[in-house]
Amino acid sequence: MRRGNTCSRRSPLSISLSQSHSEFFWDFRLYLNESGKSRRHKKRVFQQNRPSAARLQCPLPYSKSYTGIHLNLALPIWLIVGISMSDPEIPLTGGRATPGVVRVGATVRRPQSPQSEFVHQVLRSLAERGFSGAPRFLGVDDRDREILTFLPGDVPSDLGIFTEAQLAAAAGLLRSLHDTTAALGLRGTSEIICHGDPSPCNAVFHDGLPYARIDFDRAHAGSRSDDLGYAAWLWLDIGNDDWVSDVQRQRLAQFCADYGAATQMDPVAAVLAAQTRLCNRIGGPPGNREWAEECRAWTVTHLALAP
Repeated sequence: MRRGNTCSRRSPLSISLSQSHSEFFWDFRLYLNESGKSRRHKKRVFQQNRPSAARLQCPLPYSKSYTGIHLNLALPIWLIVGISMSDPEIPLTGGRATPGVVRVGATVRRPQSPQSEFVHQVLRSLAERGFSGAPRFLGVDDRDREILTFLPGDVPSDLGIFTEAQLAAAAGLLRSLHDTTAALGLRGTSEIICHGDPSPCNAVFHDGLPYARIDFDRAHAGSRSDDLGYAAWLWLDIGNDDWVSDVQRQRLAQFCADYGAATQMDPVAAVLAAQTRLCNRIGGPPGNREWAEECRAWTVTHLALAP
């Protein structure tokens, strides 16, 4: 946490605050200055950096108007979205990265999509309820890219073989996400908010275990079985001929048990439903539908019809 130079010698955080009476929002413009500079020099740096400011909106219980106020305040680290001019943009290539996603300091910048407004609402709601397994939405930068917190760790680039501990952690993380969204009004009349693509390629690993999910672009209101069937399919790589059907059946049952849904749903039916949805999806990466059809055929033959 950074404090003003009246409290410590650490780098101060200069902030310009303004607010609209009609919107009841503070607009935070944050700038990180170098430590040890004079007050006069800091103001000059602030003016030079002003065009590249990131914007963050936080609701307040009442309306006031402040213009051009420069303060040094102690703020949570996730609130610091202003960056120095020297911070580079580093392309993120882990997982199946969305084109144009870059890391800037402790943040991630992503192009927006028609789904972005709903995703931002979901991420705000998850943060408000203390869910730590997702990035926090911080605002939109001057290039109209969404700003998210960077979650350190490793992201698999493809499907693979995961340990029992990793599978249990993945199932538990999905359950925690679903339980949190079950209390959100955003779900409407549906059971929960689905992640929409809870594959290993959208999970962040730390110390060998998945602890967070990223890429909520396909988030939507739906059922637990929608997400669980899809997650089981991809985490277990169901449809891969390298696995014996009896072993896959046992692994599937265990994955659902780790989620806590062993008696509430038919695991094979949930996987088939997820595979069918992808078979019918229009668009997407080349070859996706054909791969989904092959996986579905394997599931029907080896899990659904097998004794």
